[in-house]
Amino acid sequence: MSSVASSWISLQQDPKAIDSLHTLATNRHALSSISTSQVFTLLQVLQHLWQDQAMTAAQRTSAFSQTYHLLARWAHIQRSAAKGSTDQSQLQEAVTGALQLLQSHWCTAHLSAACILFLGAATHGLATEQREAVAHAACSAIRVHKAELSQSSHVTELAAGLANIMISLQFQGSLVHWMLAIVLSLWSPNDQASLKQQPHGVTSIYTAASDLVRQITPLYSMMRHVGSAMLQTRTDCPKAAMQMTQLISDATNSGHWQEGMTGVLAAGGLLDGLARGTAALPPSSPPLQALCHLLTQACSASQAAIDQAKQAVHNSEADAQSHDILSELGGWYVWRDAAAFACCQTWQACRLPPASGSAVICLMSCLWTSCLTLTGLFQAPALGLSTEQGNVWLRNQCSSRLLQEAATMARIAAELYRLVDSQAQQVCRDLLQKGARELYEGYRAYALKTPLPWMQDIDAAAVRQVLDKAFMSGVLLMTAFWSVTAATDHKRGPADKTSSTKATASLAAGPTITAVGQATTEPGGAVSARPHANAAAAGGSMIEEHASRAKQQGNSSLVAAELLDSMSYLQFCRMKLTAYNTLLKNVLTSVSTSAEVG
Repeated sequence: MSSVASSWISLQQDPKAIDSLHTLATNRHALSSISTSQVFTLLQVLQHLWQDQAMTAAQRTSAFSQTYHLLARWAHIQRSAAKGSTDQSQLQEAVTGALQLLQSHWCTAHLSAACILFLGAATHGLATEQREAVAHAACSAIRVHKAELSQSSHVTELAAGLANIMISLQFQGSLVHWMLAIVLSLWSPNDQASLKQQPHGVTSIYTAASDLVRQITPLYSMMRHVGSAMLQTRTDCPKAAMQMTQLISDATNSGHWQEGMTGVLAAGGLLDGLARGTAALPPSSPPLQALCHLLTQACSASQAAIDQAKQAVHNSEADAQSHDILSELGGWYVWRDAAAFACCQTWQACRLPPASGSAVICLMSCLWTSCLTLTGLFQAPALGLSTEQGNVWLRNQCSSRLLQEAATMARIAAELYRLVDSQAQQVCRDLLQKGARELYEGYRAYALKTPLPWMQDIDAAAVRQVLDKAFMSGVLLMTAFWSVTAATDHKRGPADKTSSTKATASLAAGPTITAVGQATTEPGGAVSARPHANAAAAGGSMIEEHASRAKQQGNSSLVAAELLDSMSYLQFCRMKLTAYNTLLKNVLTSVSTSAEVG
């Protein structure tokens, strides 16, 4: 007999069998059916929880949540089954209990999320008046527990429940708009505690920012679900979508990063839902155009806010003021990362918004400053953190949604690079160069200055995972960059390239400066003897000197120099990739050929 089957039997025999309840809740997604008798058992458990005065608050909250998780699974199964198969008496009893619980003094943020998840799944079997009552109760609970919900791990449940409630109301009336407005303001400008209370400056603030991005991404899925359902249930879909878009626009343009991040994720999800499937709205429709504009605008506005905040950090002197500015900078990074995530998802789903310089620059910035970074680990020893804390940061980074999306983000950035103008392409190459340099220099300083016992206690496989992704992403991007350059170069005659060859070929060779710490042991166990470590800084003036000439006479040699520089920085984490060997051969061949022509 399986553990699930035995747990059902134990719970039927004794509603107090909390361990059995926990087993069932843990395995609820594997349940393909929940019988009427099993639902009856869950309702008995609820009655027991209301009456048992011996339980602690934590025990009661956990048991209530697990029970409603199971009831939500049952309601979801019933939603997919034949119409009319739901036992209405059981459904009504469970809904009534959830509504009472949301208003009780026992209700916590954790419990309200579980209740809203169930109520959302159950709305398909309710009358219109009851659906409206459910919506009011959900909104009231969110307002009461707003601070806890905005910093909790229950956003996935909350988003799923609210999406189903809005769909059940068929997006009609001010109630739906009120629900959306509450969600968009869940992280208000007054709720910056998660960033402001970090004790270790830049590293902790960026880590908290990354955690916040992971928490809020379910809002994208929520609005995608809403958009898809809107196409199926509303004959006046464009009008209803435009009304929602206006609410999202107000949040995105509020000037606060908290509402900006929720707004851009909502815009991306709604765009994704409305633009896919056989009933999709055309790209020329006003709602889709407005949503595309919001995403593109968020990409450029968030990056501008980051640049301004960085300057403020640089200019700040007082510690207290500096910490507040740092928290604000971390917030703008959250907005930027949310915009990058939304653009990545929508482009993959429906190739929207149209390719733009601001979108690809946003993706590249997020990729190399948030996804493919080990800054938190590199700075941990200097901050006096323990190896346990360093490993916690590393585990969080490896499990983050942004790192999981790194390969997709790199691929889409490569696609967009081919479609944008030369100025945006240059910025992309600069960002790759900068990201590769900072990753190398951060690792070099970490390897040189960190005590060996501290390093030995760090999860080397997790470090390797991030570095592997960085190398593969870098190779993918550089291959795309070079293919565009080679195709452009092929269209011009060799005479057009000769005049700038000598100067840029000498730049490709780079100054023969050996890195300090060249005997540092790298992740693969090899010894790094990396010349050209300071090429980007030493050759910066040369790049600027020849940049304007390259724009007019052909820039293949300049691009080759930039790519060789980026490749040299990524050598310390190189992998055996055929694509890398091919790229290196092609770039070196081009440089060699150009030098011979010169």
